Amino acid sequence: MNNIVAELVKILKSESSLLKKGQQINAFFVSLARQAISLALTQLDDELAQEKSQNQIHQKKQRTILTAFGEISYVRRYYRT
Repeated sequence: MNNIVAELVKILKSESSLLKKGQQINAFFVSLARQAISLALTQLDDELAQEKSQNQIHQKKQRTILTAFGEISYVRRYYRT
C-alpha cells in the first residue's frame, strides 16, 4: 500500500499539467487493476490445482482476456478428464 501512495505522490509532485497528472493517475490505476486481476486469476488457478491430482494436469498455457481495464494475461492449467 505504501508503494501505491508513494507512486501517487510522485505523480502529484511532477511538473506536469493538471490534465497530464490526471491522465497519469488514471493510467496508474488501470495498470494496478490489471495486475490485481491477473494475480487473483493466478491465485484461483493455484487453489483449484490443489484440489486435483498432479497426473490430471495436462499443461499450462498463458491466456489473455480483454476486460474494461484492457488486456489481462495470466497462466492457467488445463486438465485431462
